[in-house]
Amino acid sequence: MRGSAPERQDDVSVDYIRTTPLCDAEDRTRSPQEAAHAADREYLPHARFPSAEAAREWDGFSPDEAHSWAGALFHVHPHPVSAEALRRAHDQWRASEVPQVLAWAQTAREARSAGFTPLTLKILRSALADLSPSEHPAHPHNLALVFPHQPQTLPFDVGLWRAWPDLVAGGVSPREAALQVLHEAEASAED
Repeated sequence: MRGSAPERQDDVSVDYIRTTPLCDAEDRTRSPQEAAHAADREYLPHARFPSAEAAREWDGFSPDEAHSWAGALFHVHPHPVSAEALRRAHDQWRASEVPQVLAWAQTAREARSAGFTPLTLKILRSALADLSPSEHPAHPHNLALVFPHQPQTLPFDVGLWRAWPDLVAGGVSPREAALQVLHEAEASAED
């Protein structure tokens, strides 16, 4: 329901899809992941690369796929990004252009090769939002990079999360899969 508190189902917040119409009977029978995926497919803008340089940077991705990855990467980054650069990137993204942000295309390539999609990256982010960083030393929030005059950057380490998509595909809930990966990272850090 629009305007209400974020819904919680199957350990996944569907707040990020509240702005997308989910109105038919079929949507009401889907899991949040299925509904979000259907919404992403149905309402995907017809994106474009703003330059030949952007097309080269995102080589191997269609403009629509690169645009979806950029949307997912706004909240997790491999490197700090200034507030001004994020604002410009967001303006481009809203205009259906694929933004060029340091290392986003490479991160998308690595994440895709590990089994992630833009949607599953959003689901992982949602699952992590439900976990207390103070209880999990390996939680990305504890590794966040903060620089003066820049927004906090939540790092995304593909190597750390490489097992997560397979765990979820195997039937483990997104939250439980995130806990398992965090526990394994914490155990290996103690060794």
